[in-house]
Amino acid sequence: MSHDAQVIVIGAGVSGITTAWALKQAGIRSIVLEGRPRIGGRMHSSYKWKDVPVDLGASWVSHLPINPLVDVARTHKIGLKKSDLFNLNLNEADGHSLDDERINDLLLGFGVVYSAVKLEAEQRRGRGQPDVALSEVLPGVVDGLKLNKKTQRGVEFFLNLTITEAYAADFRDLSLYEWDDDSTTAPLGWYVVPGGYVKILDVLKKGLDIRLEQVVTTIRHDADGVIVHTRDGDDYRAPYAVITVPHGVLAKNLIRFEPKLPPWKQAAIDRIRTGLSDKFWFLFPRKFWKSSRDVVGRIDPDGKGRWSTWLNFHRYTKHPVLMVFNRTEHAEALEGMTDEAVIKEAMEVLRAEFGPNTPEPIDMQRSTWLSDPFSCGTLPHLPPGATSEDHRTLARPVGRLRFAGDSTHADLPGLVLGAFFSGIREAEKLIEILYLDRLRPFHSPRIKVGAPVTSD
Repeated sequence: MSHDAQVIVIGAGVSGITTAWALKQAGIRSIVLEGRPRIGGRMHSSYKWKDVPVDLGASWVSHLPINPLVDVARTHKIGLKKSDLFNLNLNEADGHSLDDERINDLLLGFGVVYSAVKLEAEQRRGRGQPDVALSEVLPGVVDGLKLNKKTQRGVEFFLNLTITEAYAADFRDLSLYEWDDDSTTAPLGWYVVPGGYVKILDVLKKGLDIRLEQVVTTIRHDADGVIVHTRDGDDYRAPYAVITVPHGVLAKNLIRFEPKLPPWKQAAIDRIRTGLSDKFWFLFPRKFWKSSRDVVGRIDPDGKGRWSTWLNFHRYTKHPVLMVFNRTEHAEALEGMTDEAVIKEAMEVLRAEFGPNTPEPIDMQRSTWLSDPFSCGTLPHLPPGATSEDHRTLARPVGRLRFAGDSTHADLPGLVLGAFFSGIREAEKLIEILYLDRLRPFHSPRIKVGAPVTSD
């Protein structure tokens, strides 16, 4: 079989670009196939607003002491601004602002709930009880504290901020045993990229062969190599392929594998879930909120965390911009609404908090990740019965197919850094394999140097 490249990379998100970039450093040629008309995947920087870039996908450079992307940004003079999601102003739904002492009390209450839930989980595990949803234990712990309603809603604000928004999943969809057995929320610092996160990928993509609007439909693989078929009827051939599409795409079976993925791989795909968290950016004619802190939080009187976590991007850009998250069923419902209806719902919340003179936004931009066939949601999470081993299984090769992406990194699932490290991981393994292939003439033919790595 004649080859178009040594490696075909499926997907030009963070993991795909990183894989190809790392291979290029070793002189290994790859072709990156991307279905969208842009790179980035779930990293999507929009430049619709003059002088105000916004990230509709990933926003934060996390885990600063161990994140190589910080050095990439600094080397190439890409501006970074420190961000602290716990540097917040917190208001009741009626606009009453809580003082720092009250906020610290609520944080303490959150810490008590968190510790009690983790203790209950370990005790249940020690008794050999099966895994259940976080929602089976968490409400009972909160009720046991006998908090008044206002205090309970304040504690629930932090539960939503640190759990349901961090994993884009409701409590009922998260494993009691496994929901945070990773380093996703480790307090190692954050930066935002006011000029657009994709600028970092623009550095890594230089010199790469990236083919946009190439929608992959079928991947055929055997002992001789890989053939990738696209919707336009093109075939790409290589000895190896790296699949970097999001877990949501694999779970929807939007790419056909011939032969099918083995049962152990498919079982891991089926056990992991992809949640939904959408972003809503509002550009206002003026800054009407008084706080200069990173988060202008709102306590949802219903405790569900809707329209609660407002990020004050005026702090980073000096433009009157707020960004807010919505997630799961609420986000899905909003995806089906017009922009006008979404703005109306948001402004009802803001006017209840900041008063009737709160101005209408000049414009809104929002993500619709569930409706996007190249993402099918946002962040992976572990429901009851799944474990972090499923992330590792998702990373295991199948013959000449290798797998990368944030959902294949057990310690950093759902993060740009996890996607980056997964790309480096697979590139390093392929570099070793392909260089051994070059040495094949110097080895005994009985030794299968560079043979496809199996799952064993």
